[in-house]
Amino acid sequence: MYVISGKKGKGFIDTEEGKIRIGHDTIPVKPTFVIDPGDRITVKGNEYCVLPFNPTFSGDISERGPQIIQPYDAAAIIFYSGIGPGSKVIESGSGSGILTSFILWTIGERGELKCIDINEKNLQLTSDNIRRFGIRGNVSYVHGDIRSYSEGKGNDSIILDIPDPWLALESCSKLLKNGGSIVTYCPNFNQTEKTVLAMEKYGIYHRLSFELIKRDLIVREGSTRPDDIAIGHTGFISVGYKVVQNNLSIF
Repeated sequence: MYVISGKKGKGFIDTEEGKIRIGHDTIPVKPTFVIDPGDRITVKGNEYCVLPFNPTFSGDISERGPQIIQPYDAAAIIFYSGIGPGSKVIESGSGSGILTSFILWTIGERGELKCIDINEKNLQLTSDNIRRFGIRGNVSYVHGDIRSYSEGKGNDSIILDIPDPWLALESCSKLLKNGGSIVTYCPNFNQTEKTVLAMEKYGIYHRLSFELIKRDLIVREGSTRPDDIAIGHTGFISVGYKVVQNNLSIF
């Protein structure tokens, strides 16, 4: 699967089914056409660049469900989670699968991802989009409640995009290995405050909380300026680590 990007929008080329999808339009591709990353193609009079897929494009070509996590937030979540190739991760609240694609891209085929959600439709949407993106990985989809989930210990990281992450910290602490990270994504201050205050109760060291605000530029010769359509707020990210009290005293 390749991404196509141009001034008239973005889409993708399904190389297996031989079709181009832009918005709601599906255009068949002749079997004799050879399209590779780096090519420029014209579709219905509009020019597009053919690019290899990476997760930063996932929000542009996914089937939408719940509000998506923006790529810059997803990148920060991955960065501060500390995960890498081979990591064992739990994600709850995967929605459209945008962050899921970043996680799978990061942990690779040696890693293990478990997506847990109380909403089966969201799990199906996540699964469908991951399949559309063509990302291969060891991922399982579990219909369940992370607030009471207890299967599978020793996870490297747990990432939560749920309305009440503070209620999931007790179960998450039991699912994490010592030193493992937990990253939460909350839309408002009250949710963030409740989550951070609850971390200490369940043996989680709070490292930091923050938000990212991104401003795009419109680049034109002699008149480059900030885009007047900007997202002022997305969510607050909080990062913590499971720690244990071992009563060691170092002088």
